[in-house]
Amino acid sequence: MSVYNGVITDSKSYKKTLECILNGVTDPEVLLEQIHRRTLNRVEPNIIKDALIGIVNETGGEVIRQLKMEIDSAKIHKVECLLKMNELSNKYFSK
Repeated sequence: MSVYNGVITDSKSYKKTLECILNGVTDPEVLLEQIHRRTLNRVEPNIIKDALIGIVNETGGEVIRQLKMEIDSAKIHKVECLLKMNELSNKYFSK
């Protein structure tokens, strides 16, 4: 999931690019290949490529990996909380 102009997205391009970064890929050309054609039609590919040069590095990849772990953990926690709330509501407020 990413935030672009305040909008949360769960796009395939985002996921593929993130996976590459998490696997140590820092080459802007390779990362650019992950971006969907519609996005590249909307935003000049060179602008995206220039934005990636020097930004994605080993340290940034490690930070992204740690943040992804936190997000994944929060998702698991959310599911566990919802299951527990459902269990308790069924126990104490069943018909």
